[in-house]
Amino acid sequence: MVSFFVAKRFLFIGSLCIQMVEDVLRIMNTKVEYSIINMPSRIKMIIETPPKLKKSMLTRLHESGYKLKVDVKERLLHVEIPKSKRKRKRVETVPSYTGKLDKCYAIGQGEEILRYLLGVHNICDFEVNVDTFGKEKHICCKNVECIDYAVIAEACKDVRVECDFPNTQWIFILDAVS
Repeated sequence: MVSFFVAKRFLFIGSLCIQMVEDVLRIMNTKVEYSIINMPSRIKMIIETPPKLKKSMLTRLHESGYKLKVDVKERLLHVEIPKSKRKRKRVETVPSYTGKLDKCYAIGQGEEILRYLLGVHNICDFEVNVDTFGKEKHICCKNVECIDYAVIAEACKDVRVECDFPNTQWIFILDAVS
């Protein structure tokens, strides 16, 4: 009788894994290399060298119930799905950095985005470049370590975002810069 329950659990995990892979590949709509890791509490799909992704695609993955961690420095996208549902979902707050910004992060309009990135616990320094194209301000954050997509979603509610994996950078695009 025990082996029946073990087999049933194994089939459930296998079907969950296949469903996740198919769903992620359908949303991304491109060929990618990936690996799957079966952890005790979740299934993790690691996409190696993903293409340039816009905010809409990352948001679709996030809203499909997947937890995303984006590592542009190492060119990896971590997609996770829990094996079981919690009765109560924890409310995760996204802290922002409240201290004085270093000179390299003092960019004027758009600093609140950098404050969210710098609010990630134990994050290393990253490069920031600012370019203006007409009325658009592009904030390029290069070599940012692995961060939860919830941080990006919170920081960029009204801003267009591109995750440029090939160039190892986040691009935040502010419209109508004055």
